[in-house]
This record gives sequence, C-alpha cells and structure tokens, in this order.
Amino acid sequence: NVRIEPLVVNIALLLFASPSFVLNLHRDERSPHPVHLPHWFHPNAGAFLAFPGLHEHWHSKETGELIESATVITTEASCDLADIHDRMPVILPNEAWGRWFDPGADVEDLKALLAPAPTGSLTARIVSSCVNSPKHDDLE
Repeated sequence: NVRIEPLVVNIALLLFASPSFVLNLHRDERSPHPVHLPHWFHPNAGAFLAFPGLHEHWHSKETGELIESATVITTEASCDLADIHDRMPVILPNEAWGRWFDPGADVEDLKALLAPAPTGSLTARIVSSCVNSPKHDDLE
C-alpha cells in the first residue's frame, strides 16, 4: 500500500472487495506477546468497497523482466476503525469513480478524494484467527 501524503498519480485503478479484513496487535493479559486479532469490516450501505490504487509497469534492472505492480492507497483510519488500526485503505464512493479515472483531473482534486471513510459508513467485528492462516481452508 502507499500513503496519500507523497502521492503523485500515475495509472489509476480501483480494487473492489467485499468484505475486507484488518489485523491489529492485541495485548492479552494471559500472554506475554501481542497477538494479531482479525476484524471483518464491511460497508453499511452497498455490497462492496472500492479501494483506489495505482498501477505501474517497469523493467527490472537486474533481469530486464517486465514487472507489473499495483498498490492500494491508504490514509488515517476513520472513526469506525480507529480503535482497530491507525491506517486504512481509502474507500472511494461510487460518485467519485469517474473523477478518479479522468486523465484531465487536477491532482489536488484527486487527493481530496483520498480521505478516511465517513463516520458510520463501516461496521467491524472480531472474527476467528483462522482467517489469518492458510492452514485453514474451510467456511469458518
């Protein structure tokens, strides 16, 4: 992911997800080590989340291989997620998708789109730690 602060727009993309997960470090008094506690978050309205990002292709200096890479843009956490993590992916509302892909858009106008989600727009809940392990391949 990339923070919005140094952002210069190259090739825009949108990554769609529904729902999404975020991990936070949680202190449990029964353990001397912090544990990752997964949370499932979803929009309160709509079926999916649209994360704006950037795409780039470049050639490796070592091998000459063409590398296709992408990143999701992050910002400070919204009030809905601030207790879970200090950062979150930007969530672009439907009405802003056209501006995000407009090649003539002003960079400062695009940066204004990259704010935390409005308070009350997301719900999060703790889920099983099984989601954080590839050993678990079931519906839990």
